[in-house]
Amino acid sequence: MNKILSALFAFFVLLSNSQAQNPKPFVEKSDPDAVKILNKLRDKYKTYKSMRIDYSLLIENGDEKETQQGKISQKGDKFRVINQSNEMICDGKNVWLYTKKQNEVQITEFEEDNEELLSPSKMMNFYENEKKFICALTDRTAESESIEFKPLDKSAEYSKMRVKISKTKNEPQQIKIFMKDGSRYTLDIKKMENADINDNQFVFDKSQYPNVRITDLR
Repeated sequence: MNKILSALFAFFVLLSNSQAQNPKPFVEKSDPDAVKILNKLRDKYKTYKSMRIDYSLLIENGDEKETQQGKISQKGDKFRVINQSNEMICDGKNVWLYTKKQNEVQITEFEEDNEELLSPSKMMNFYENEKKFICALTDRTAESESIEFKPLDKSAEYSKMRVKISKTKNEPQQIKIFMKDGSRYTLDIKKMENADINDNQFVFDKSQYPNVRITDLR
């Protein structure tokens, strides 16, 4: 589940972290219209030092469906995701995955080069490494535009990602990820705002979790 949480909000991270100088363009196979839309989004989020997002996540696996409400906080490589069942926190060096039902937190090292973790910092290479993805504009209406992303890495656990973007607000409305096992994850954006977030929000504070069991896997 931590992989999915990372992948779902990574799109915002790659946008807000696109302040890097001279970001490389998408591969030549990408749709120029899609690239133009994404560059417009990137320009907007260049001014965001950090952001908060309220979301609704629909998880579909066969006939089974589950909906979760949650919040995302993000600042550079640091992030925090909260929903009904767990929390995932990263300070750019460590990742804390807290499971509410078990009152347990697992600590691992944040590894940018870990191919198994669809982490925000890894996904933000979308703008820095032209060998990661291709994208195409798949739908356009009076209110929105939809872009589909496909990973060039055939070993990726997901086959594609679709992003619906509001024309009037110039911001994502929905992100849908299609996993190779047939499951789907749909993130609907309820609210997204520029925010001033203190760095202590991206560190797990055990004093706020009475009797929590800690498993350090670093």
